[in-house]
Amino acid sequence: VLRLGVAHSERAPGMAELYSQGIHYSAFRIELGEVDLKKERSFNVESSMEWTPAWGRLEVSLYQNAIDDFVFLQPNGVALDGWAVHTWEATDALFQGTEASLQVAPEQWEHVRAEAVFSFVDARDRNGEVLPFIPPATLRSTVGWTNGQAGRLSGLFANAVWSHSRDASLLHLAAGGKINESIALNLSVQNLLNAEFIPTMSLLRTLGIPEPGRNVRVQLAWTF
Repeated sequence: VLRLGVAHSERAPGMAELYSQGIHYSAFRIELGEVDLKKERSFNVESSMEWTPAWGRLEVSLYQNAIDDFVFLQPNGVALDGWAVHTWEATDALFQGTEASLQVAPEQWEHVRAEAVFSFVDARDRNGEVLPFIPPATLRSTVGWTNGQAGRLSGLFANAVWSHSRDASLLHLAAGGKINESIALNLSVQNLLNAEFIPTMSLLRTLGIPEPGRNVRVQLAWTF
């Protein structure tokens, strides 16, 4: 299946982008608005290919989005009383990217599923400079076992998720199932390898505060 989409959209600047003048406490920064910001106008072209053979599914998409007067938050390298100053600005921008996903689930694999997803975006202003706060290229792969049964236990599952980007390589595990019709027990371990990292998009980046390390969760769910 081949698809091609073309879209035009417009967006007026928000109140925060126009009138911010002070500390944004939840983001740990000072934001300065710009009352002369104009309406964003974008023209987006996206194409995709989807293939669904007997063993799974493959989908790849490419897109290009040209935005006139794109509104973005720009760190200006200045600090006031320990607060980093950011200003709302506008520029003509070009976003180009791709997303690809592969799912493997042959009929002979009754309980096993595997999936990999890759995403990448390149965003630059009119001068070819990279825009701030753009997520990094990311590869996420999952291998799982589902719909298992053992004695009185049903809906058993187990999966492993590996995610890699320039921020970090992370491994997550999860398993669980239904004890009976009303009660389910789940166990998960996030960031199994206890990687220390600060995501590109984190509001805590300016404070140097990393994401949580290894996190073990046990969930007992009762449906009534």
